[in-house]
Amino acid sequence: MFWPGCGFFSALFAYLAVKCVHGLDRVWKFFRARNQPASAPGDEERPSDPGRRYFFKTATRRLPAQRLFSELCMALRPSA
Repeated sequence: MFWPGCGFFSALFAYLAVKCVHGLDRVWKFFRARNQPASAPGDEERPSDPGRRYFFKTATRRLPAQRLFSELCMALRPSA
């Protein structure tokens, strides 16, 4: 038996979960910044792992093209 609201509620719970994680991240950053000493005016924060940042930038740019290619392959595949 298929429940018609299944897609709606799963999307709603996913949205709420993302918002909860975002809220926890904000609280974490607030308390972390509050407990650290003030930095000098010229100091810039360097990412702890530049390779990870590069990976996410590349993945973000590549994902739409990969999805488009996948959809085109599925559309052009001969049906059996």
